[in-house]
This record gives sequence, structure tokens and C-alpha cells, in this order.
Amino acid sequence: GNYKYTVDKLSREHAVLVNNSWKFKNNLSLQMLEGLIQQEKLLGLFIPGVAEPVAWITIYSYGSMGMLHTVAEYRRQGCAKYLVRAAREYARGLGLVPYVHVEEDNQISADFFEKLGFVKDQYAVWMGYD
Repeated sequence: GNYKYTVDKLSREHAVLVNNSWKFKNNLSLQMLEGLIQQEKLLGLFIPGVAEPVAWITIYSYGSMGMLHTVAEYRRQGCAKYLVRAAREYARGLGLVPYVHVEEDNQISADFFEKLGFVKDQYAVWMGYD
């Protein structure tokens, strides 16, 4: 993308936006997201002039990264790549080993993380090495 990206922790007003786009949304997920926001574990990618984040990712307690989502009109512009790299550094800064779970049939996602330097672990977990 040609944007100047900034990565920042999401705040409480973003919880509904994230919840509404999540495929595993249920009656407890909004509360869970608010908890992640409170723990400073939900990161968003922002571009100048746009109030809402254009992409986001969460870091769960043990370094697992998930819920990666880019708003439709900002896809295929490098947003997710930029955000995953930033989240990986952020997780490391918290003393965590960043990793991702990729669903078995999701080759696009698997390829994406492989390009970012993640390596496949025997437990179908992708470890965030460089």
C-alpha cells in the first residue's frame, strides 16, 4: 500500500467492529474482545484520515496470534503483512513466542504465514521465527 501505517492497541469502542466481522462471533465474544482490549492484546492497523482500524489481530495469552482481519476495501495492499510483523515484535516484547494456528484446508493462509517467515511445526502450528 501507499499508506503510512501505524499500529496501535485498540480501544473499547472498537470491540463491536471487530466482533461483527469475526466468523466465530457468539453471545460471549464481545465480552472476550473487551477483555483482550483491556489486556492490550488487540492490535489495529491505522491509516491517516481513517478513524477506524483497517486491519486487526489479537495475541492470546501464550503468544498465539489470531482473528487477523483486513477490511474488504483495504485487502491485497500489504496491510496484514505489516500488521503481523508488528504483532510478532509486540508478542516478543511481552516475552511470548508468537505462533499461529492455520486451519488444515486453508492453503492461502498457510502460504501467507510461510512468506512471513513462520515455519510449520509438527503440531500444525506455525512458529514465528525469522
